[in-house]
Parts: sequence; C-alpha cells; structure tokens
Amino acid sequence: MIRPRRPFKPGDDAAPLWMISFSDMQAQLVVFFAVLFALSNIDETKFAQLGASFAGARGREAPPPRDDFIVYWVMTHTLATASGKSISSEQWGPEGREFRVERVKDGLRISLERAIAFDEGSAEIRPDQLDAINGFLRFVRGSLNKIDVRGFTSPEENPPDDDHWKLSFARADAVAKLLAAGRGEPGIDAARIRVTGMGMNDPVVDILETRDPFQRQRNRRVEILLLEDKVKLK
Repeated sequence: MIRPRRPFKPGDDAAPLWMISFSDMQAQLVVFFAVLFALSNIDETKFAQLGASFAGARGREAPPPRDDFIVYWVMTHTLATASGKSISSEQWGPEGREFRVERVKDGLRISLERAIAFDEGSAEIRPDQLDAINGFLRFVRGSLNKIDVRGFTSPEENPPDDDHWKLSFARADAVAKLLAAGRGEPGIDAARIRVTGMGMNDPVVDILETRDPFQRQRNRRVEILLLEDKVKLK
C-alpha cells in the first residue's frame, strides 16, 4: 500500500527528498568535468592569452609572469591566423633588433648572429659587441629558465688544432662568462647556464651557394636556448 507523502513545510528540519538526487547529480558533474580537465591538453599560449584578455578588461596590463617567461613571450609575439595557426608577429627581439627570437621545441632560441660575429678561428668578443649581451640580459630579466649557450663554427674556417668542437665550445663559453658576469646589467646565476659546442653542425648559410663573406660569417655564431626547465627558488 502506497502512503501519501507528507508535503514539505517551511521550518521542517529535513530537506526535501529531491535535493538528495539533485546533490548526487551535481557531484557527478563535478567529477565528470574534473576527468575531462585531467585528460585534456592545455594550450599554454591560448591559456595565457585568455588570462591577458581578462586583465585588459579590468583596465590594467598583465605583468610578465616570472615563472612563465616563454609563455609570456609567445603570448605577446604571436598572432592567430584565420586558419587557427600561430605566426610570429615580431621575430627580431627588442634592443635595436640585436638578436632573433624563435619558438622551438625546447623553449626559445635566441640567435646573436647579427650582433656578435667572430673572426675566423677566433672566440674573442669585441668591445663593440657587448651591447648585444646587455640586450639579452634585459630581455630575460625576471625569468627563471635555464639557459643553454651553443657555439658554432663555419665549415670553411681553420680553427686552432683543426678542432671545430673546441672552437665552438670556446665561443659559447666566452658568451656564457659575460652573461654570468653582467656588464652594466645584473648577471645570470652560473648554475642556470650550460655551455655546448656544436662544431660546424647546423649552418645557417650554405657556403657552396654563396661567396659573400658577410653571409658566410653568419655560421660563426652563438645561439642561446632559453629552456622550458626552470631553476627552483630557494
């Protein structure tokens, strides 16, 4: 025999029965969206752009995130095309276009080929090239990312002892020491810096296709990789 349910009256201590089912449904929805979030791939660039749009709506500029320097750079230097792909809106960095900045798999690649040109067989940095070092220090100010300084040689040059690996390492090491020392700008903690000699690998100019000395010297260069990996604050 089905007994009629007593109607709920204001002031009753017990909640209406429908609230139990409603609460269960809400809990299941929370779990459902939590699982979706855990399984989804978050686009860091779009996420950062979304955060910046909310900051702009409140009438203030979003400051550069100290622990997300790469995301911030991508956010402020890329444009979304109609096809949904991202293109660089400004590939050359600040400070008088002294270096080229590109987003790569491992982080940001900063090329100093226009600012620091090594003589054949030499790893010496001239005094007039120090402005590029200061420009880079200003560029990464506030970041916590680790840095890989990579030196390169050109296939046609004759390094001492005919050792391209040793010369490329010496070029990277010369730049790394200036970054750590700081010239007019706060230096970078040496613990963040790694030095790598690349030899004559990855030339930016094919020496078989050009006889222009200026173009060929671009292979005698240093690149700085701002890595995704960050140092931990003590």
